[in-house]
Amino acid sequence: MQRAFGARVREVRKLRKMTQDHLAKAIGVGVTSLAKLEAGGRRIDLDEAILIAAVLDVPIGDLIDDPSLSKLVRKLRDDLKAAIADEMRWQAEFEMATEQAVIVDEMRAAAAEHLIEAQRRVKDARQALEAQEHKEGLR
Repeated sequence: MQRAFGARVREVRKLRKMTQDHLAKAIGVGVTSLAKLEAGGRRIDLDEAILIAAVLDVPIGDLIDDPSLSKLVRKLRDDLKAAIADEMRWQAEFEMATEQAVIVDEMRAAAAEHLIEAQRRVKDARQALEAQEHKEGLR
């Protein structure tokens, strides 16, 4: 299984025209460590497998599918793939909403500044008018 995972990582990496150096840097390991993984000589944990799949932009199941797996394991992996896809989608939604909230906050702050300036100008204009009207006896 370890060898098959490494072989799939190499296959997908090459399909993506990605160098070992690029992938290694993206997942935070050395090139030698990645080469061992691709050769089936290094074990990894689930978090690292998920990261590799994300960097390669493939569902994790595409890297770990094995025809000898039981139906239950396949179903559980499919469930995991679906959960990861949901998590990634909602993470993106959350980040977009956060960015929009920041933009709205910046717009609100700018509008408040403009409103305060406009209110000051109205007050100054009103005072100038009242003073002139009083001076001319119109009040």
